[in-house]
Amino acid sequence: RELCLSYGAAGITSEMVKRGENVEITTFDSEECFYPVDSRVSLFNMELEDITKLSSVKRLFACIKRAFLIRKKIKSRHYDVLVCMSTNMNLYGLLSTCFTKTKVVGTERNNPYIYKADKINAILKKLSARFLDGFVFQTEAASEYYAESVRQKGTVIQNAVFNPLVKEIEPPEQRQKIIYGVGRLSAQKQFEDLIDAYALVEKKHPD
Repeated sequence: RELCLSYGAAGITSEMVKRGENVEITTFDSEECFYPVDSRVSLFNMELEDITKLSSVKRLFACIKRAFLIRKKIKSRHYDVLVCMSTNMNLYGLLSTCFTKTKVVGTERNNPYIYKADKINAILKKLSARFLDGFVFQTEAASEYYAESVRQKGTVIQNAVFNPLVKEIEPPEQRQKIIYGVGRLSAQKQFEDLIDAYALVEKKHPD
């Protein structure tokens, strides 16, 4: 039985249930999932308050409360594996599984060189990764951000590996000189780098 924290696990969980695994997804807020989720995956919402706007002290206590609630759920359901779908969830997972038999798999799904946390969180991010049982990186470059001990117990799973459409799409017989950039408009997606790169290409290939 596996528990995944966050809807970001939708694609992975759908693949896991196809292989006969019993999978649940737990989230903190009441936001609906905009990813397709296999009907065999159980969804559970804790409906907790948003802590991003709280003061430092209140946020600390809110984080402790979250870890306690996750631990309570883990002990009652006896999960074999907890998959944490962000670096913040990695820390929650580590704290909530202390002295239990549940294994914890952390993930790095951002660009750790660009997506920077404050100094304390950056230290906690690297430190907690050392104590996780396994780790999934989205790219080889992201894995190099972490210590060798973390990379040795990790693996790279690229973003669209479970999407069947990726394998069905064939290269066009006749290409058009059009470049698409798809993603939400946020600093994390680095569209400014795409624009800068295009400017360099356009100078060499103005047609």
